[in-house]
Amino acid sequence: GFKKIFEGLEKRVRNDVVKSQKMSLTLELAKNEEDLKGFYEIYLNTMKNLGSPPQPFLFFQQLWKKLKPLNAVDVRFAVNGNKRVAAALFFLFKTKFHYAYSCSLPEARSIRASDWLLSETISEACGRGFTEFDFGRTRPNSGVYIYKKGWGGREVPMPYYYFFYKKQLLQRQEVKYAALSNAWRDFMPPLLAKRIGPWLVKQIG
Repeated sequence: GFKKIFEGLEKRVRNDVVKSQKMSLTLELAKNEEDLKGFYEIYLNTMKNLGSPPQPFLFFQQLWKKLKPLNAVDVRFAVNGNKRVAAALFFLFKTKFHYAYSCSLPEARSIRASDWLLSETISEACGRGFTEFDFGRTRPNSGVYIYKKGWGGREVPMPYYYFFYKKQLLQRQEVKYAALSNAWRDFMPPLLAKRIGPWLVKQIG
């Protein structure tokens, strides 16, 4: 169960989970596409702060339409008072919970809402008979990698293949587009980011 998993977490992660459990957060599950729009608004905020153009809402809408009837997708919120402050999207397959997308508002950081949401989800997954929690693909030694490693996951190498059409990747995109990313984060109005971001991500993806 989660008690055994909790003991295997790094100390800093255990401390964050314990702190989050004192914040009176509540869990909410997305029930329809209106709730999915709530997830998307938090996702947009996160992508803006990361300096990255977002996927279009249609991308998540199609995931929901295709997978929700199969009980293969799950969207969850951490709620502080009456406000959704963190959210995550998971894929479910057989005995595996796959951690696909995570997002949060800036105010969620001080109360560790994302940590709370993750711990609650893992605990529930254990109770429902899931035996594997997949944190997803992560670039080695990145901030996200260090965060996920603190949760005690087992690292599994995953080859990454590229197919190029009339171009070649000479350096990683986060290096090549670092200046654009910083400008996007610092100067792009949220409404404009929402409108042109989905088009832009297709040009550099």
